[in-house]
Amino acid sequence: MKTDEDRTHYYATTAYGWGTGATREAAIRIALQQTGERLNRRRGMLVWSARVGLPQSAHYEIEYYTPRGVPLDEQAQGTYTLQGRARVIKLEMT
Repeated sequence: MKTDEDRTHYYATTAYGWGTGATREAAIRIALQQTGERLNRRRGMLVWSARVGLPQSAHYEIEYYTPRGVPLDEQAQGTYTLQGRARVIKLEMT
């Protein structure tokens, strides 16, 4: 039986990179790791994220750092930072 993780995944993007993951936090962590520690620790980094209605293994277009032509829901943006290399900390929602 397929679970939500088999059918959907999360996508997160910053001005410097993007990431995908089985959870929103995992996708945000990968996106933040691409920004470099000095940038995201200063004041945090604005991150946009959404749940994509396709498995993580699916192929789809990314245009201007946003998935195109795929179902998106649970869209959110907020300011996040990393504690160490793994823990995602939400500073504020916008």
